[in-house]
Amino acid sequence: MSRQSSRTGASKWKATRADRKLQKAKYKLAAVDGMRQRPPPDRAGSVRDNVSIYTTGSTVMRELYNPPIGYDTLTMQRFRDYLEETELVESFRRLMTLLLDRPELPYNPYPGLVQRFRQNAEAFHLDQIPEGKIHQILHNNLQESIMQDLFFVRGYDNIWGLSSILRVISPQQISRYKWLVDNMTPEPENLFSEPGYTNQVTVAMVGPCVFEGTFYQQVSNLQLRKEFLITGEDVKMGVSIFVNSVMAEIDGMYTNPRHLILGVNLPYGDNDSPTVTLMDFWDPDRIQQEKETFLQAMSDTVLSNKYIYMDGIFRVDPDVATYTRGQVQFGLNFISLSLTAGANEGLSSFCEYPMSSLHEGVFLNRSHAEAYLSIFSPQVDHFKQAETRAPVPHATAGKRRTTPGGHSIRSGRATAQSQTNRPFTGNQEQDVRTVRRHIHDRLSQLNPQKIRIDGFKLGDETTYGPFAWQITAPLKSYLQQKLAGHHMHAELFDSCYCVIILLLLERDSFERGLEVEIFRLLHGTAGRIYYLMEQNKSLRFFLKGFGSTKETSVLKEQMAKYREAVVHLLDSDLNVRSADQITVGKIILSQIDDLMPGSVIPFGSGHHIQTSMKTLKNLNWYCLTLLIQVVEDSLPRAPIFKEFVLKMQVTFPERAPRPITRHRQRSDPVGSDMETQVDHGMENDHIKNHERYVIDVQSCMNKDTSTSKQIAREAVLLRYLVDTHVDLVWHDFLLDIATGEHFPPNPYPLLVSILCQCAMRMDLCFERSDTITQRMWSAENMQLEDPDNHVYHIPGVDGHGTPSALAVLDTGAYVPLTETLKVFEQQSYIQRKGAYRVAICMAMCGPGILYGKMQPYLNEIELHEHIYIQGPPGCQGEAIQLFALIVYNHLSDLIKKEEIPVMGAYFGDGQTRWTWAEIMTKKNGFISECVAICSSKETVFMKAYVFLDLWRYVPVRKYFLFHFLTDDDVEAEVFYPDNPVAFYQSIFLSQDRAAFHYQNGGPKNGGSPMNGANTRTAHQFLNRMLGDAKLHCDWLTVHRGLLLRSLLNQDQYHIAEAWRMLHSMAAQIEYVIFMVETLQDLIQLMMEFIGHNQERFRNRRPPPPSQQPSRASKGTKRSKRSQVTPATAASLSSTAEIEGPINEAQLGRMTMIFQQKLVDVCKARISMAGSELANFLDAKLKTALEEDPYIDNFYLAYEDQTLFRLEEIKHMLRLLQDSIANDVHEASPIAKEVMEKIELPDLEELRPSSVASMTLNDPNMYRRTLVPQSMNTILE
Repeated sequence: MSRQSSRTGASKWKATRADRKLQKAKYKLAAVDGMRQRPPPDRAGSVRDNVSIYTTGSTVMRELYNPPIGYDTLTMQRFRDYLEETELVESFRRLMTLLLDRPELPYNPYPGLVQRFRQNAEAFHLDQIPEGKIHQILHNNLQESIMQDLFFVRGYDNIWGLSSILRVISPQQISRYKWLVDNMTPEPENLFSEPGYTNQVTVAMVGPCVFEGTFYQQVSNLQLRKEFLITGEDVKMGVSIFVNSVMAEIDGMYTNPRHLILGVNLPYGDNDSPTVTLMDFWDPDRIQQEKETFLQAMSDTVLSNKYIYMDGIFRVDPDVATYTRGQVQFGLNFISLSLTAGANEGLSSFCEYPMSSLHEGVFLNRSHAEAYLSIFSPQVDHFKQAETRAPVPHATAGKRRTTPGGHSIRSGRATAQSQTNRPFTGNQEQDVRTVRRHIHDRLSQLNPQKIRIDGFKLGDETTYGPFAWQITAPLKSYLQQKLAGHHMHAELFDSCYCVIILLLLERDSFERGLEVEIFRLLHGTAGRIYYLMEQNKSLRFFLKGFGSTKETSVLKEQMAKYREAVVHLLDSDLNVRSADQITVGKIILSQIDDLMPGSVIPFGSGHHIQTSMKTLKNLNWYCLTLLIQVVEDSLPRAPIFKEFVLKMQVTFPERAPRPITRHRQRSDPVGSDMETQVDHGMENDHIKNHERYVIDVQSCMNKDTSTSKQIAREAVLLRYLVDTHVDLVWHDFLLDIATGEHFPPNPYPLLVSILCQCAMRMDLCFERSDTITQRMWSAENMQLEDPDNHVYHIPGVDGHGTPSALAVLDTGAYVPLTETLKVFEQQSYIQRKGAYRVAICMAMCGPGILYGKMQPYLNEIELHEHIYIQGPPGCQGEAIQLFALIVYNHLSDLIKKEEIPVMGAYFGDGQTRWTWAEIMTKKNGFISECVAICSSKETVFMKAYVFLDLWRYVPVRKYFLFHFLTDDDVEAEVFYPDNPVAFYQSIFLSQDRAAFHYQNGGPKNGGSPMNGANTRTAHQFLNRMLGDAKLHCDWLTVHRGLLLRSLLNQDQYHIAEAWRMLHSMAAQIEYVIFMVETLQDLIQLMMEFIGHNQERFRNRRPPPPSQQPSRASKGTKRSKRSQVTPATAASLSSTAEIEGPINEAQLGRMTMIFQQKLVDVCKARISMAGSELANFLDAKLKTALEEDPYIDNFYLAYEDQTLFRLEEIKHMLRLLQDSIANDVHEASPIAKEVMEKIELPDLEELRPSSVASMTLNDPNMYRRTLVPQSMNTILE
């Protein structure tokens, strides 16, 4: 690339402002940088001294600058000290050296600078707590008990455990849960048992909550582990007693006045992946409906040495309504006692790892700690006859007797069983026998325990205790493998927990400083984002639990706490954040505010609960993108931790997270590799090539033969810095800090924000604004073809409307679209019926009219079909009936023709969908609902897909807008949300229909629609829309609105900046997100077609032509990882039987192209996303793909899991879109100035007054709500 072509965007910089700042601070910055300001300032020929920005090739000593007397003021001394303390100049100089030493210089240097300075910004947060204080926090003074290995924190005799754990806990935090633990501990007499058996339970706190207040700032999920100790003769009966005891506890939770049960998770193994553990979720209703199956499933879980997990909401304080999300884990230890001499006796632990509760948790009752430790300790004397263990005392009982050596002494025989445990009831006895039979069948299939003799014995098997190798080795191996299976960035904090336990198991095996690195990771920005996401999950638990109880006060409190946490982290003046993080915070807050009391949705209603659950789930996916990025910025400050995790991944490569490859079970519809290199819309070639543009330093040096190589090299580098404005950006940044009211504690977020904006300028400001405006403006091509009705058109094009709709129309893109959209024109409809006359005017509207030179991507097509019905006054009801019939006939005709895939019809807020099958089979019901919706003046629209560009399906949303005209020429009444802006965006395909619409649906004042009186209403509406978009930081919508504002005013102020926004990476990611939604809809349609076909085969009835299903894959071989839905359970035998409006080959090709585009936008330097994001999203997508075993084609699986994965990807991409759009907006001075004057809407009045009438042009309003049915957790 030549030096001339490398000059980009120079005209955009305000030279006068720069000169003014330069004069203001010429002495200040000379003192800071040591740079001499040479008169005249010839930047191209300037040289630098040996302490300024330089390259490794610079060896010539430079003349030093001697500042004038009196320059060294107190302010300048403080400024120099500040720069030295923050290492700002040193960091910038170091990065400049790395940049300028490269043989090839990037066209846009700013993304690289952003990536590196983000690490400096995060380092400030990581290093806030000194290392000495961290060591102090992680060191408690302990006191040993009379029992070996059992300790308690000095001054706190209610927390017991191993010394390794107790040293790093916060006893104050753990003590808060004392009452809850006691409340969740059953009395011995309330535990069920059988004659000859005893049943006891110990309760421990485990998981991250143990380290709350030390490693973890806060924990939102309390985990309690209940390990039952059952003694008796028959292990099968012991397991049966345990299962039914757990069932009794679960049953008791239904009526518990303090706690709520949300469900039970039962782990099971994946046959295709033995190392993967899946969860079978049972909600409370399902447990009661299928109780026998549930008991058997619990038995299988116990026999596979897994815990049973009960999730719920638990009250923490008996006097104050304070709740926490929690989980109770149930495990079994069985001691076999026999009356027969010589019979095998001993402990059978059905928990995952014996004694793991000691290494993972603490006990809040001394008796429980001693009893648990004694379970695994050798006994003082062997049993000579059958005896029972003394029951574990309740929390209020006295301490258990022990020998001086710490060994447990057992007393009491199995003669007083009724005094300790209660017998089962009659119904429970039946359950016990059922479970026992099931266990007998399962145990008969298990292999016998391996016998170890001679050299096969594993070391010294007589050692015992919690730190015996037989105890620690399996637990360490499990944690190491689990660590290797975590994604280092997305699952960093699961990895942190594993490393904490491994560190505490064997401190001497790890480098010093590891605990400090973990502490800082968990207290940095990444850790706080993780806590925010966990708090989000807890809020969803509360919504699930309290949503049906109508206790809205608890929900309000929890939602307010979540909002406060967002403000404190991302939108607080106390925490300096970069612009992208501030934008994320504002967007999250705006969505939370939409759910708070006072919004249009009644708080606590069923619709509010569902909307809140969906919104919060989406916000967590949204935050995951930010988490991956911040973790990437944090890991360089944790080298020991990172090295250890990488070592585990190398040691256990088979545990590395990777999607399972699934093969299609039927032949490929194409039979050869499909081409994936396509053009995406009308992308600008110059912008596309920015990623590849580089400046070859040596080539530029060779062009200058009149000077030495050293001077030629410096000339090239200086010219590069001048052309990219790096020197001016750095100068202005330092000047802003020096002249500010105070020095920011952390200057790097501000620098990162500025560099992000500069990256967007380099990418988009390569062309003058007036040149862009002149190229976009098409007004000179318009002609007034109907003066009476003020209809304009462009000669040779079937486009008719107002000047605002035609001013930037790209006829080259518009003409092919009109041919495609003719299928949506109603050719045959009821024009007269009795006293009623009908006219239909269809127009293309919305952002789709910008497609072409103004907007390179066609995300969707919006059609407005105005249906005018004239009839007698007062007969609106009959007219609405006729309107509903016209809509139904049109939809049924489209479905019957099978030319396009029809998704269905949507009513109201878009939550109610009528599928194509329902429309065809329930005519009366459809018409009745359509009449009801229209009568309430809500929205009615359909959604379908057209095939464009030979590779992709594009969504078409067609609104049916009913106007009722009366015979006495009174003003028409509209039965849809009014939108005065839509008239100025409508392009009709014929002049007469444009004129008819002007006469009956145009401006109420008459006259030219472009005069001030007529556009005033549109401007008022537009300002409300801009205010709402500003509130939600939807800058793409803002710039489209500002463009429309310019077109309404018939000026050109916002055209260039709108063009830049719509050509930015933000618009490109928006385009990818629309592709995701399209694939979701098409997969949903394919599933419906297949399900309909299978139903037809079962009934053996030939279908009507309108209900022929589409092409879809045969049933594929699936693992348990994804549940099989009825729509994919059976196979279809013939290609002809699955033909339909969706071409499977075209859908597969679109999937492959989408996958490539997804990776490209995430890896693009200008996206400035975390380097792991592309791989992470690609891996998520691959879990939903089926590959052809013989060629390289792949297809999305037709299952609910696919919809869920695509939904995840969509919301993770939205964060990238929002942050980049904000950077582009900040680099748009005209738009920024205008939006500063736009007032934010009043939250109390916003929803009913403006948003309800914005629905016709809001692309986000009617996105289909997904209800993923294949997920196995409470929150999904």
